Formats: sequence, structure tokens, C-alpha cells
Amino acid sequence: LHDGWLASGDIATVNEQGIYTIVDRKKNMVISGGENIYCAEVERVCATLPGVRECIAYGVPDARLGERMVVTVVGGESGSLNEEAIKAHCKQHLAIYKVPREVHFRSEALPRNATGKVDRGKFLKSVRGEG
Repeated sequence: LHDGWLASGDIATVNEQGIYTIVDRKKNMVISGGENIYCAEVERVCATLPGVRECIAYGVPDARLGERMVVTVVGGESGSLNEEAIKAHCKQHLAIYKVPREVHFRSEALPRNATGKVDRGKFLKSVRGEG
């Protein structure tokens, strides 16, 4: 609790009618070149590309930008998935600073937790070589 409020780490927006919408979690936000990028937004856009079975967006350290956006994609049967296609798709639907600077591919499914959600912590530890 912080000043009587539960600090959940969720980031939300509120519209003119006072309705709150959860956008992402604070720890899943990448700050690249001073711009805030929500991983969930990048993941939603990438997931709409035919051939993408699942994906995860995350930040990695960058000496110039602070962090840079990276996405790892699990492809389906389509052979048309490549880094250029994913970046071009993202450029059509996202501001240029949100477009992933790197795209990685893997054939195996992303790790899941007991509730079936992608286990970001486990995935990120494997990317960093921690587990």
C-alpha cells in the first residue's frame, strides 16, 4: 500500500467518461530514447500478422537509447515470416519509435505459467542466460 492505494504496477488510462483501461504493467514498459513503449501494444500488433502463432516483446539494454525494443516470434506454418515483414507490419500500425529494432524467431512455444499465460519472467531469464 502507498498512501492508502494498492500499488499493483498496472498502467491505466482514463477516458472522458471516467472509465479506466489497463494498458500494461509498469515493469513491461520499455523506455527507448526517452519514449515509453508498452510491450502489450507491440505484441498485439505483431500477433495480427498472419503466420505469427505467438510473440513476446521486451527491452534489452542499449548504450545509446537506454533500452531497445525486441520481439521474439513463434511462427506458424507460413514461410513468409521474416524480420523485414514483421518490421514492415509494425511500421503500418505503430509509431516509428515503437517498431522493434530486433526480431528473433523460435520454433518452440513460449513458456507458460499454471494459468496458461506466457511466463515473461522465465522467458526473460532464458534470454539473459540466467536459467
